[in-house]
Amino acid sequence: MKKYYFALFFAASMMTACSGKWGNPNEPNDSHLQPFEVEFNFGTVKDGAGFEYHDFHFRNDGKDPLVISKIETYCHCTAVKYPQEPIKPGEEGVINLRLDGGDVSPGFFSRDIDVYYNGKGSPVRLTVSGKKEEMQE
Repeated sequence: MKKYYFALFFAASMMTACSGKWGNPNEPNDSHLQPFEVEFNFGTVKDGAGFEYHDFHFRNDGKDPLVISKIETYCHCTAVKYPQEPIKPGEEGVINLRLDGGDVSPGFFSRDIDVYYNGKGSPVRLTVSGKKEEMQE
C-alpha cells in the first residue's frame, strides 16, 4: 500500500513540477512577440532564380519567456526555421523564411505566415509579397 501512495505522490509531484507558468506553449502567459516588421516585399522575383530569403526579427516584450509552438505556412512555396528554445523577456529572436520562387505563379503574390506562441496576442501574422516575372521565351 505504501508503494501505491508513493507512486501516486510521485505522479502528482511531476505533474505539478511540469505545469510551470511558461512550461506549456499552449497556455497563455505574459509573453509578447513583437516583430520589427510584419510585411516584407521581395520586389521582382526572376523566373528560375530559385530561392529568396528573409529574416523576420522580433523581441519578447512581455514579462515571461516566449515559446513559439508552431508556425503555419499556407503555401508549399514557403518554409521557416524558428527558435526552439524559450526567448527570455527583452531578448530577440529570428524567424528565417525561405520562398521557393519556382513554386510561385507569375504576377503579384502575397503569402501569409502565422506564428503561434504562448502569449495572449497569439498568433501574429507575417506577410511576404512581390511580383514574379513572366517567363521570357
